[in-house]
Amino acid sequence: MKKYIYTFIILMVATSIIPSSASAASVYLESSKIKMFVGDTAIITIKINAEGTTLNTIEGNIVLKSTSNSLAVREFSLASSAFGLWPRTPSLSSDGKTVSFVGGVPGGFNIEGATLFKIIVQANVEGVVTISPEDVAAFVNDGKGTKLTATGRDVVIQVD
Repeated sequence: MKKYIYTFIILMVATSIIPSSASAASVYLESSKIKMFVGDTAIITIKINAEGTTLNTIEGNIVLKSTSNSLAVREFSLASSAFGLWPRTPSLSSDGKTVSFVGGVPGGFNIEGATLFKIIVQANVEGVVTISPEDVAAFVNDGKGTKLTATGRDVVIQVD
């Protein structure tokens, strides 16, 4: 009988320590243009799908990858953002290749295709640019701060 009691206690402790599985979230980018000419401007919209989970915070980076610095970030827009709190508003790294951010919303949200923010870019020279979400984490509005690693989807822009 003691053996069963110990087994039951061990199972109870293990299930309380192991976090419950949570749904994922996905971050994706939409561009107003996928083909640009030098001098053109485009708007890159960063969006998130909560995928059935109520989220209240998101953090991460958006990375511009190109061999010739084809695009330059001109400004950011928080218009139409699902987030009202910005402990770290979208900001550009000193090398001009990484945008980092931390945003939140009291009470959480569960909206498919919610806008996080927008990046306004300008084409400087010819080349191909891949813009990718990296190291993005979303936090569940569960009172525990459960962290979800968000999957990401790139956008590729051709500058001629």
